[in-house]
Amino acid sequence: MKKNSKLDVQNIISAIENGDVDRNSLKILLIEIRDYLPKNSIIKELSHFIAHPKRDKGAAFSHLQTFVDDFIKCAKYGGEFTVKGVYNKEKVIENLISELQRLGFSVDENLLKKNSTLIINCISEIIDDTEIDINNKDIIEAKILHQKVENEKQLCFIFKPKDMAGKGLRLYSNVDIGFSFFDED
Repeated sequence: MKKNSKLDVQNIISAIENGDVDRNSLKILLIEIRDYLPKNSIIKELSHFIAHPKRDKGAAFSHLQTFVDDFIKCAKYGGEFTVKGVYNKEKVIENLISELQRLGFSVDENLLKKNSTLIINCISEIIDDTEIDINNKDIIEAKILHQKVENEKQLCFIFKPKDMAGKGLRLYSNVDIGFSFFDED
């Protein structure tokens, strides 16, 4: 990593520790470290959302594709499906800390954890309005969007099914289906 890039990242880490970071600063941090992260890193996957506003591969995409396929199968034929957010908020923060430390940056774990809500909110703003290219003939469109849930703004995965009357559920194209992108526990 270039010397100036390292300095920029360290300054952004300090801003996060001080509770003074915004979406654009976190976006710069993610762009700067992305190429140095291992393939299976949660942070690398979240960084890909910056470069690819339409997602059609990756761990998050696979999770969402599997959910939609299971949901549609249950709607058509009956059965059960499990709703689980794509990433756990605590694990995202832990992965961010460990990756920054692995890359040689000075990180105060306690301060980053203290400001975890701010970090997750910035990540949510970065990911907001991402199109998910679900490969299922019964889906009209799918996106990751901020939605008001119980008087609180949450990042959600939302998809619009085609009209369908299955053994399990009746679906209408004018009714979106969704769940929280991040798990709490």
